Amino acid sequence: MGEEALFNRYAVALVELSVERHKEVEYRKTVKVLKNILKENKEFSAILSDPNYSLKDKYKLIDKVFVNVQKDIISFIKIIINNGRAFYLYDIFKETLFRFDDFLQIEEGEIYLAEDMSDEDIDKIRLAIEKDIGKKVELDKAIDPSLIGGFKVKLKDGVYDSSISTKITKLRNTLINGGK
Repeated sequence: MGEEALFNRYAVALVELSVERHKEVEYRKTVKVLKNILKENKEFSAILSDPNYSLKDKYKLIDKVFVNVQKDIISFIKIIINNGRAFYLYDIFKETLFRFDDFLQIEEGEIYLAEDMSDEDIDKIRLAIEKDIGKKVELDKAIDPSLIGGFKVKLKDGVYDSSISTKITKLRNTLINGGK
């Protein structure tokens, strides 16, 4: 079985369990946090994958680190560890988050700003994009001074670009091509 099929199998199982328990939004939120924890702490996955640690020690570590995580998700993690797939936890959570987003009609993206912008202004942009694509949008904020001004939003299936740098580039290309 390929890795992608493996990730998908675990992801679908957790999403189905969340639907059964009527906890899709809650479990999605937890998976998103866990995915970010694993992304920022690669050594944690390495410890869970290390054959020098017993399964019992790995389970104790999971129970200690993830005290406030739902029992179903703790059990899910332990099954992955028991199956010798702890190395893939980040990828499994990434796929699971993708499945949750698909199920819940959520589009995650990044908003790049030339300089910081108020949460209210970002919400206006987010709401306009939600209206345009017909999905709930969640945006992570990043500062990119090269934009000069304005913003750029990158989603899975598109880019909304209202940056000054892009407008300058378009104007320059129009002038170079004789106004065409």
